[in-house]
Amino acid sequence: GLCTQALADKECVVHALDISETALTNVDRIATTWHADSIDILPENTFDVAISHLVTQHMMSQDLIAQMTGVISSLKPGGVFAIQFAKPITQDNRPGSATDTQHAAKAGGVLRTPECMSELAAAAGGRVVKSAPKEYSKTWAWHIVHIMRAI
Repeated sequence: GLCTQALADKECVVHALDISETALTNVDRIATTWHADSIDILPENTFDVAISHLVTQHMMSQDLIAQMTGVISSLKPGGVFAIQFAKPITQDNRPGSATDTQHAAKAGGVLRTPECMSELAAAAGGRVVKSAPKEYSKTWAWHIVHIMRAI
């Protein structure tokens, strides 16, 4: 709820989506809350910005595409979906079938390249408009992409 609180403190109208009832309860006084299984009923053309922080490394690709599809369609024209994800740095940590598994997802170990994220965004009706790395270890890095609706 730190991002949610910071946005609410700046007088933004905030919505929060999570798989955790506890997390949603923690922010329900400052945000409209949505359970993750409600992603397909998010209102269309509503949000200027959506943020996914510390989530994608716990999601298999088909689940991430479902999330992206729901969120992208909920963006206003010109809206941005900012996603932080873990990417491999070395060739032996390449994403794909070796890391896109339930076991890897539970451990937060689903690594994706920026190219993979672009493909997932396209499958969800979006396009990456910005991509920026920030390294944290010798074998993987946090990376951020901004996604808008595909035109």
